[in-house]
Amino acid sequence: MIFILFACEPDVTRFQTIDIQNDEYQIVEQEIFSLTSPRTMEGDLGRITSGGVFKVSLEEESMEYKQGRAIDLQYQVVDDVFYPIDRDGLILLSFYSHLEAVQTILKETDLEVEQVFPINSAVTPILPDITLAFFPFENAAYVPGSHHFIILSDLMEKEVPLAANKGVVAHEFGHAVFHWLTTGDLKASALGNGTSKASNSLSSLDEGMADVLGALVSGQSNFISYSLELPARDLAGDQTFQKLDVLPETFESEGALDLYDPYSLGSVFAATVWDVYLSGIDRVEMLNWVFRSTRAFAENHSDEESLANKKLSYLWLNEFVSQASTEEEADFACLAISLRFGDAVEVPECF
Repeated sequence: MIFILFACEPDVTRFQTIDIQNDEYQIVEQEIFSLTSPRTMEGDLGRITSGGVFKVSLEEESMEYKQGRAIDLQYQVVDDVFYPIDRDGLILLSFYSHLEAVQTILKETDLEVEQVFPINSAVTPILPDITLAFFPFENAAYVPGSHHFIILSDLMEKEVPLAANKGVVAHEFGHAVFHWLTTGDLKASALGNGTSKASNSLSSLDEGMADVLGALVSGQSNFISYSLELPARDLAGDQTFQKLDVLPETFESEGALDLYDPYSLGSVFAATVWDVYLSGIDRVEMLNWVFRSTRAFAENHSDEESLANKKLSYLWLNEFVSQASTEEEADFACLAISLRFGDAVEVPECF
């Protein structure tokens, strides 16, 4: 029997989503235990609203969100399974399911998970910076300082919408984790605040650590490829420091829209960690190792002198080696750093 429901909350735990099955994305039926109010997309992990406005708070140097309207997801229930009746609903359910998968894995680590969840999300809000309109934010971009996701519609049809891609959702949540590890306060400004000389370097490290979470949660080094053809972002690829055209220390902006691209160097950081992971490190231990390294990096390099260093992110590699649990793991890390960075970056712990 089929019930068409529009105005009340169903008592179901199984939902239609887009997820990975046998290394491919498929439309599946699965449980989302944390989604307590699916019609309005509210649950233990946070609430999704539509519209609203993000405003910059100059006094607190942070971003504030003026909440939009509640989601009213249209659906039907068939044999106790919740089916959205449009593509947008399917994407939102998939996004929430992937967010639950991220939390499940993070609960196995030493991270203070209760500090980074819940996290609210806004679908197509008004953004404060006009320059943001020129960039293809087609996924669940993280907004540091307000601890929110922004979910935007795809500009082009994709096999897997970015906001329904498990690795991409994990990647974006990785920015929240990086923010927490480097500041200890999700409402605080980001380390370097985007204005220091080290900001470009830190952005690359942030993207690299986010890629690590995306790959480890999805189990795919090329998780973004299901949505976008970006072979340079495959962590099992041949990206090395020597092949980078632009580095944080050499980049010079030539205009308001000429912004540093943090992804290339970020991919080298992430590929280094992925190489170590493939040596046989357990996934949870790998995440703990990365988290320890990132926290130690922030504790040791957040002073004014450090934030004036355009090469600041390179120092993370030394922390990575020093935070290894065994000499064997440290050796694996040094080998991976040598393969990806060569002699261009000095890592004292490897000598």
